[in-house]
Amino acid sequence: MDDLANLRLSAYTPRQLDIVCRRCQRIASAGTGKLQRRYGDRPLGELARLVAADGNPPCELAKLGEGCSVQPMEPPFEQWATLSDARLGNWVGWLSCDRRRASLKPAKACPGEFMADVHSLLMALPYDFPLSKLPRHLKCPECQSDHVLIRWEKMQAPAPSAPAVHRSAGMGKGGLRVVR
Repeated sequence: MDDLANLRLSAYTPRQLDIVCRRCQRIASAGTGKLQRRYGDRPLGELARLVAADGNPPCELAKLGEGCSVQPMEPPFEQWATLSDARLGNWVGWLSCDRRRASLKPAKACPGEFMADVHSLLMALPYDFPLSKLPRHLKCPECQSDHVLIRWEKMQAPAPSAPAVHRSAGMGKGGLRVVR
């Protein structure tokens, strides 16, 4: 956490920064482009104090600079990233079924996870498509349910091989479905 507070805004790669104050119980989220224009290139810890001091209502402890517990936090990858970021960052999505009902009766979700290939998704969706909206546009490859969850994982090797419980959800027949 201390490393993030000393990191300069120009070296921070995500496009969103979360600012959390445990004492005031306030949370703020801001785009890095807007922060850069308003406050310039500063360390993230100092930037968090400036945002808290300019808040509505302003934090008096942040204005004084002493005793303020405001901290910068990196938001989860899927909150700010796009499909292009996932492809360039070598991220792989694991899709799992989250079905609760079928034909108005309680139903179990499909077992296992399916690998959602980012290159296949880029063929059907634009490169700047937000990852946070992706579950609303996919269907389960097994039961065609609209209720899916996606877990993102950074792969170390360039070509992941899926274990037996992890099946690849390609774009072919019976594969991954993208709903517009």
